[in-house]
Amino acid sequence: MSRTSLYIRLHLMNGSMTEFSNVISAVVDKDYYLPYTKLSASVIIPEGVSLSVTQVKRIEFWYGGKRLHRGFSDRMKILKTGSLRTLEVFSRGVTAGICQSESEPGIWSQVDLGDVVTRCRTTTEILYETGTDKVNYVYILENQSSWDAVCAYALKAYSRYPYIYSTGTVRVTKSSAVRNVNNPVILSNGTSLDTTRLLTKLYMLDLSDEYSYSAEDTFAQNFGIQREKYLPFDKQWLQDEEEGLRMRLKYSRRASRAYQLRYVGYNDEDITDKVNITGAGPLSAQLTVGAVRISFGPLGVETTLTEYNDGFLP
Repeated sequence: MSRTSLYIRLHLMNGSMTEFSNVISAVVDKDYYLPYTKLSASVIIPEGVSLSVTQVKRIEFWYGGKRLHRGFSDRMKILKTGSLRTLEVFSRGVTAGICQSESEPGIWSQVDLGDVVTRCRTTTEILYETGTDKVNYVYILENQSSWDAVCAYALKAYSRYPYIYSTGTVRVTKSSAVRNVNNPVILSNGTSLDTTRLLTKLYMLDLSDEYSYSAEDTFAQNFGIQREKYLPFDKQWLQDEEEGLRMRLKYSRRASRAYQLRYVGYNDEDITDKVNITGAGPLSAQLTVGAVRISFGPLGVETTLTEYNDGFLP
């Protein structure tokens, strides 16, 4: 099948592949706080092509020679209208498997990111950042998702939240990539606030069954919010209990403040990349990508960049 700049590639159960380039619409979503990419797309199935939804094992989305998504065949639908057949897909990236599995509870000693991901991943398609720091231990709780285990490592080693880069690489440090967007046609821009997850104060039990550990967040209090939680003793933060509470408060501020800009085109932006917007007058700026949405339709491609200002980012 001939290659075009925009197509969906299906990996079938029998080991073969098929590609469809007549894409009606597609949206690829990436977010610092979402541990997988998301694809929603609709494509025309050429006449004479035989396809069953039960045949598909993996779904990829390509644009401009770059793979933007590789994931599961979560939801698929083939519709026929007259002589026209269309395929509709919703797919989560392969790293979604980490969220749906549990890891062996207990103490994992002397581990770096690679050690943790290797023990957590459900497929070797999931990659990880190399050269990361080792920590003495992470404590994995019972009934905790494997992604929570990755988070426990990242918070302990770097005081940062882990994220997915490219189509399936787990990272903990920020990307060094710089993208330049010159003279863009800007469609919209604006700021947002979300206080629905903010917590004001946390208490945690000590080994004597007293709530002797506590931490509070004045950012939430400034909005007149009063949300308190009482937590059991968390062995993940043994000997550093109050730091553990501060990390929970920090996480409650995730994506609470954001700046968003939508423009015509796409320049390979990915999570935590630096983006230089130039030639846009007062909207020229440098952003750190917290989320990116790439939308494809009859009028071409649009990119929506979101920069978070929430403690973990920028």
